[in-house]
Amino acid sequence: MLIGLCCSSPAGVEPPDLAITKIEDALQASEASIDLSKLSLQGAFPNRPRYGTKGTSVTLWANYVVLTASSELVLHRYDISVTPAAVGKKLTQITRLLLETPELAPYYRAEGEEEARPGATQYKVQLLLTNRLAAAELTEYLTSTDLSARFDEKLPMIQAFNIFLNHYAKSSGNLATIDSSKSFSLSQQSHTSNLSHCLMAVRGFFTSVRAATARVLVNINVSYGAFYQEGPLDQFILRFGDQKGLFKLEAYLKRLRIRTTHLTEKKNNKGEAIPRIKTIIGLAGKNDGHGLAHPPKVGAFGAGPKDVEFWLDASPPQQSSVYVYGVWLVADAVLVSRLRFLDALFDERFWACPPW
Repeated sequence: MLIGLCCSSPAGVEPPDLAITKIEDALQASEASIDLSKLSLQGAFPNRPRYGTKGTSVTLWANYVVLTASSELVLHRYDISVTPAAVGKKLTQITRLLLETPELAPYYRAEGEEEARPGATQYKVQLLLTNRLAAAELTEYLTSTDLSARFDEKLPMIQAFNIFLNHYAKSSGNLATIDSSKSFSLSQQSHTSNLSHCLMAVRGFFTSVRAATARVLVNINVSYGAFYQEGPLDQFILRFGDQKGLFKLEAYLKRLRIRTTHLTEKKNNKGEAIPRIKTIIGLAGKNDGHGLAHPPKVGAFGAGPKDVEFWLDASPPQQSSVYVYGVWLVADAVLVSRLRFLDALFDERFWACPPW
């Protein structure tokens, strides 16, 4: 392995690392006999004045582990640009396809799909090498006893280690991540606590890579996050209650990601289900489709499928009614445009997602 984590056994107390103590003592000696000729006008934090060499020696348990990287590890940092522009999860998926496809195929496909759909969007991805990051240079800087030593790539190197550390949590389907450094388990065995308004608190952990004297440390802390409770969307709305009004309900559901289950499940060649993930934009409103030649007719804000009329094509199909969740809806207007209504989402499952 190029990168490993090391921690001491809780069964016993290990003495301080003599190699680190030696470097700390050398730094203190250098500071005591500082040479004015080595001073510079570069902005830098002051050095640590002491390392606890006076008083009574005590043993402290700290919530960190040592991260050890191979001296041969060299990372290359790239700037990536995508045309047409993509952000968020779409940009993440494009980057994943770029890394997984040797031929760098230009066709976009959604998560779970093995082949691009007909007419799939083509993306142009440009990679520009910006710099190289050598673990040996970081180690040399951290173990140096020269107070004037500088390493300009320290922060990019620490950022790269943080990316390595959080990669599994971000790519795993049974973990949720917030702010790239907080991870939460979504399994049934996770530590949760029921909150009001259809929310639950989940206990996870926070990790952060930090540079220290002669080594790199990973700080680990307990963290908590608020998540929506998983379940059928209609039951979620009923639990939320109607006493708060439709406007508060819309604000609560806006940008919530859901998994639709009313259509036959599609599977890839591996037999894995391809989830249909949608994002709730809001409740139906009278201004929906205002830029269309024939906008849909919405009875009122928050109207359900029975109170929304669509326009059909010039040559309507033989059957002009639609079956939605056990109810036949008569289509007495024209075509179906992309609309924002919620009542047609009965029995749809939504992902556990933070409410912000």
